[in-house]
Amino acid sequence: MERKNKKFPPENTFEGRKHLESIMQNSLADLIRKKAAKIPSEKNLTKQEFQNKYVKNNRPVVLKSLMCENAVFKKWDFDFFANNYPKVKINVNLYDAKNTKSSNIKSLIDSIKSSNELEPTYLQEWWFQNDCPELLDDFAIPKYFQDDQNLKIFNFYNSTLWIGSKNSKTPIH
Repeated sequence: MERKNKKFPPENTFEGRKHLESIMQNSLADLIRKKAAKIPSEKNLTKQEFQNKYVKNNRPVVLKSLMCENAVFKKWDFDFFANNYPKVKINVNLYDAKNTKSSNIKSLIDSIKSSNELEPTYLQEWWFQNDCPELLDDFAIPKYFQDDQNLKIFNFYNSTLWIGSKNSKTPIH
């Protein structure tokens, strides 16, 4: 019996490329998880402790319960945006710049609520302070980041919002 040397999936097909990208992405993520040091998590650090322990040593940390008291977590949900900002124009990116489309917040929220797991809907990096600057009033900048240079020099806080349905993701970048 002659053995045929076929690759599956074939690399020159769309499905083949997607399959290989998935394998590579998962392999990279697994490698990072295995090789990377465990990132510590902290709660209730003083600003000085944060600076000395993490910033000065250029070390990552997960800051727990940092934003829980902000109005963002008390009132921002899909309905809040759909009801208060239905006609605000946005660009919805479905993981591919070629597929970016113009929409509005109400349509985005409707799409998110009706999306399926295979085709998640995703709004990436919405500079909401341009369209809805009053939203900045809903959150306080955490004490650890109040020394932001953009804020000091330009009186501008660089803030973007990401909104997506279940299974939305941002690949490692």
